[in-house]
Amino acid sequence: MELKEFAKIGKGMLRQITSFIESYKIEEEEQNYSLSSKQVTLKETLANMRGLLSDNNIEDVVEETVSNFIYDEDPKQKVSVKHTRLSKSQILQFILYHFLPIDERGVIRGVCEKEIADLLGVSLKTVRNNNHLFEEIGLIYFSGSSEGINIMLIDYPRYFDKDGYGYMELEVSRFGELKGITHVNSLRLELRMELVYDNNEVKRQYKKDNSPCKISFNDFKTFAPKYTHYKGMLEDIIKKGTSSFKKAVENSTIYFVLEQGVQNGKALKEQRKEEYTKFLEEYLQEKGCQEFIQRPDVDSFVQLAFEYSMERVIQALEPIIYKEFVLGELDKTENFGGRVRTAIRQNIAKNTEGQTPAMLTA
Repeated sequence: MELKEFAKIGKGMLRQITSFIESYKIEEEEQNYSLSSKQVTLKETLANMRGLLSDNNIEDVVEETVSNFIYDEDPKQKVSVKHTRLSKSQILQFILYHFLPIDERGVIRGVCEKEIADLLGVSLKTVRNNNHLFEEIGLIYFSGSSEGINIMLIDYPRYFDKDGYGYMELEVSRFGELKGITHVNSLRLELRMELVYDNNEVKRQYKKDNSPCKISFNDFKTFAPKYTHYKGMLEDIIKKGTSSFKKAVENSTIYFVLEQGVQNGKALKEQRKEEYTKFLEEYLQEKGCQEFIQRPDVDSFVQLAFEYSMERVIQALEPIIYKEFVLGELDKTENFGGRVRTAIRQNIAKNTEGQTPAMLTA
């Protein structure tokens, strides 16, 4: 299974999966029948029925009888609230989906559940149970297909809303480190540290403030389970995290900075962006078409490399360049980025044809 180098994960979603998911269920209460406000007596009802029956009008009998019984009151709806804490495998599985090729609607096609299980080191049954839970609590929709399963991350488009909380970049090797954490609460804390560090980027970049980030004990209690709410366990949870952050605890507050030589996802992506741009400019120059493919197109190719991989970009771009600039078979391309994106999606669809369905790989 091919993973993207960087995943975009909503900050609001990260807060939820590291604390609890709040889901709602609307239930309609059973309706009760009672005598109407007419308060007719049994004797009066029977007398009316005899009179109506004597006229041989059965319909009137039924109408008169039913009219004396009405709903006690309007149907009521009850909203139940459920809080669900995700396990370690569930947190990692949901994050992993963000590293797969995903479109702007949050749709991921042709996911092999067996490969997901192998990547996470869990059973196929666990992956399937997790998917059912994700759907139940409103994180995903999923359906079977001939190539595996198709998944929609329901909140994915909201990650990019201008009025939302934004998103965080997570690099794939960092995800590998997170997979190595054995304790679920250490994983929750490590992800919260990633979130806080990312939120402090503005302070570091524009205010030149490189003071340590911090998570207070009260902050910790907002997302950690109650049984962890004492200081001795906090220090144990910290010790079971990764070595990416240098951590210290003082007065029950966690202070942390990135270890020397370690970069967060945002910084790594900027570095990789420069590398990708340089590589593509040299590639186009080698092909002799750098004058026809402009810088905005190169920027689009870089973005596509982040979404799908540089290998897929070159695989899609190669025949387009050959047909347009060597054979002259194609009309002049106005939007190379759009054409390459379409070619990538077609290649992915072609490559998934004939795959063994996920339900047969058990």
